[in-house]
Amino acid sequence: MTVTRCALRLDTGEVSHAYLKGRRKADAEAAAIFDALMQTDLADHVRATVPKPLAAEREPTHAKRARKAALTKVDLVIVTRGEN
Repeated sequence: MTVTRCALRLDTGEVSHAYLKGRRKADAEAAAIFDALMQTDLADHVRATVPKPLAAEREPTHAKRARKAALTKVDLVIVTRGEN
């Protein structure tokens, strides 16, 4: 598997590393920047402006996939023979 790695240090000293599968350098850099910012005093602001809106955007797709998967659920009943 191909993995892209980004390691960086912010001017304020926070160090971050990110690893992503594939060859997406910009995504690896964005993940490392996000991680570094989560180590600063801006963490609450970053959390409110990045992952929360992304999660809200993803929720309808996630719920649809969960409903579709629930339709395929199978209940198994195991019957054992009694040993006297």
